[in-house]
Amino acid sequence: MITRFVDYMQFSSKSLSAMNCIELGYTTISPIRNYAVGYRTPLGIRVYFSTNPKNTPLVIASGETLQNLRDYGNTDSQLINWAFEIGAKFSRIDLSVTEHATEHERDIFTMLDVKRWVSDGLIESPLISGGMRGIVGYAPKSLVSDSSDTIETIYVGDMQKRGSKGIFRAYDKGIELGIEAENVITRIELEIKRDRAQVTAKMLQKDYNIAGNFRARFNVSDPVFERIMDTPAIELKRGKGVKNKEENEDLDKRWKWLIEAVAPSLKASIEADKKEGRSDRLARFLKQSGLSKAIGEMVEKMADKALERKENELIDITKELWHNP
Repeated sequence: MITRFVDYMQFSSKSLSAMNCIELGYTTISPIRNYAVGYRTPLGIRVYFSTNPKNTPLVIASGETLQNLRDYGNTDSQLINWAFEIGAKFSRIDLSVTEHATEHERDIFTMLDVKRWVSDGLIESPLISGGMRGIVGYAPKSLVSDSSDTIETIYVGDMQKRGSKGIFRAYDKGIELGIEAENVITRIELEIKRDRAQVTAKMLQKDYNIAGNFRARFNVSDPVFERIMDTPAIELKRGKGVKNKEENEDLDKRWKWLIEAVAPSLKASIEADKKEGRSDRLARFLKQSGLSKAIGEMVEKMADKALERKENELIDITKELWHNP
């Protein structure tokens, strides 16, 4: 049996108020970083408020909370719709795909399949550049048929950039729950962050397609993955601003390094060459880096702008003289 759900939601909304939470009798909970007050609804949705007006009220619905909502007849789609109705801006959304072994279905995907996806280079995702890290643990002997190590969790992505890039993880849910070995439950989850989370939530609001959205950001060229997803990847339609922001993140970091680390060193080298009366090394550097052409184009543009300003000034003066002879 295969299930596909949203497993975590986090979004901010200016429409929420602490007073309303108090009036509804929500339980007070411990605060979190940047938020001084927290409340929990009867089904587990957490709402946080800050004394700093710059911090918009934050809403968190964990996997357990979302399951509670589903058990009470609510759906993920209803929660997503409600969130956007109150002006939500999503900062995180997790998608999960889980396969449970049943009496009639014993051949399910396992952690060994996930490891093979990575080792054979079958994954198509920006996260794969961050590498893979596996947590190998020891399950109780009563849960395994032998004494071999059992891979509990595999992460794909850069853990240091998880806060901005997100992460993929796979784990044996059966071991986590402490159930018998024959009741295998394997789960894969995709943690989507920041602007990507907002885009994904919008796509889910339009069409609640967990597998299609999952594959849009983490795809695997493998029959096993095809079977558990059973749907093609959706085509993401991102706003120009979101797309540019994603594509320019690495470029911004590169320029930061050039300005803060390379520029001072280059300046010192140029000064040293001036004292020695040399200019050949700077000329080679300018040519090799493409700066000669860039500087020439920049000077040309500056000259054109200066001429344009001059012409505009003459036109303005002419108009003034025409109306005031």
